[in-house]
Amino acid sequence: MSRKYLAFLGTNEYLECYYTLQHKATSEPCRFIQEALIRVFCQNWTKEDSILIFTTNEAKQKNWESCYFGERYIGLQDRLSQLHLTCISSQIDIQEGDCVESLWKIFDTVFEHIGDQDELIFDMTYGFRSLPMLALIILNYAKFIKNCTLAGIYYGAFETLGPVHAVKKKPVKERIAPVFDLTPFVSLFDWTVGIDRFLNTGDASVIASLTNEVIPQILKESDNQYLEHTSNLRKIVQAIFNFSQNSVMCRRKELAYSALTIPEYLEQAILSSKQILKPLTPLLKTMQERFQAFAPDQELANMFQIVRWCLDRNLIQQGLTLLYEGIITELNKRLGLRGETYHERQIVTTAIRLMKMNNPTGLSEQFYARYHLTFEDVQQCFPEPSAQFLSSFETLRQARNAINHGGSRKKASFFRQSLKQSLEKLEGLFLRAGQPGQPVL
Repeated sequence: MSRKYLAFLGTNEYLECYYTLQHKATSEPCRFIQEALIRVFCQNWTKEDSILIFTTNEAKQKNWESCYFGERYIGLQDRLSQLHLTCISSQIDIQEGDCVESLWKIFDTVFEHIGDQDELIFDMTYGFRSLPMLALIILNYAKFIKNCTLAGIYYGAFETLGPVHAVKKKPVKERIAPVFDLTPFVSLFDWTVGIDRFLNTGDASVIASLTNEVIPQILKESDNQYLEHTSNLRKIVQAIFNFSQNSVMCRRKELAYSALTIPEYLEQAILSSKQILKPLTPLLKTMQERFQAFAPDQELANMFQIVRWCLDRNLIQQGLTLLYEGIITELNKRLGLRGETYHERQIVTTAIRLMKMNNPTGLSEQFYARYHLTFEDVQQCFPEPSAQFLSSFETLRQARNAINHGGSRKKASFFRQSLKQSLEKLEGLFLRAGQPGQPVL
């Protein structure tokens, strides 16, 4: 693990100017944006860190090495040596990039100079044709393959000073070019991955991680100006993360609560995201559409929606378990029981099994007397027609048991199909007569 500064060097004749980064000008004029950025970021780097300048043969001759453009022109190599840095500065040869094959060779060259868990700063000012875009692809590839982090990506906008012939006529002290910090734009790749992962798999860990990284930076740069906005975002991201975790871990009771907290925090969070973290806004609006039907007084409908969320995101084992346990809980409620103990839940599961076997006398009177119930009481809590319920629940029970015990005799497709069929049939049986419970997840 080390810090690395990477840049492509071009072939143009570069003019001296001052560069400004975050409204702070470089201490002295430079011809090369690399020198300006290295002065800012690399002064305290150690021997473990390195500066990597990638050049074609022409760029090496014209700008890495000192040469003459009518007068002596000190190259970047000599300029960096005058900084007396502790870290190593290296020039690395690359091809011209004039065909697909050479672009792949450039890709390989840059990538092989990036180590595991390196912290990268990239300057995309110079270079030609497709090199800046290629560099972005390499950086994102390195983040996934080598677990690297992107500390910053910068562009020195010399062209804002005007045409080169006009800039030459200006005194150097009037040549002040801005450096654009493009890191937030590049982070859109990460947000895209995070949002896509959550919407398609239910995993909110990337979103939570990104938010936790970005919010402290926002507060620092704004001198805590956005405390209220960041608080709103923390609440909604935590709510989304909790819902995600509870879904994966089948935390039935916590799921109902976490699902209801999302709509509660969404409205303010959307407004706040527009102010300080725009990549989150589309995600939050999508969440608003998908969670708006959750309501405190619709526990059963909420349960079916959560199961459909699992089905649509291929969380099949979770969906089967949550649907099975949710049905047992609902039947316990209809009996006036809380359904939180093994014995209470066994009343329902045993009665279902015996009815399926057409053996209603299989339970002793003492079994029911404990809860002041009769077999008929249990039977009447089942939705009608009871034969359809028993058949659908048996399909669910078999799939749930098989998947939770490895399901070695069942194909993977069996479990998904079983969940889909059980959800549709049981939802239809339980949510009718004026409460269709239309899933929105």
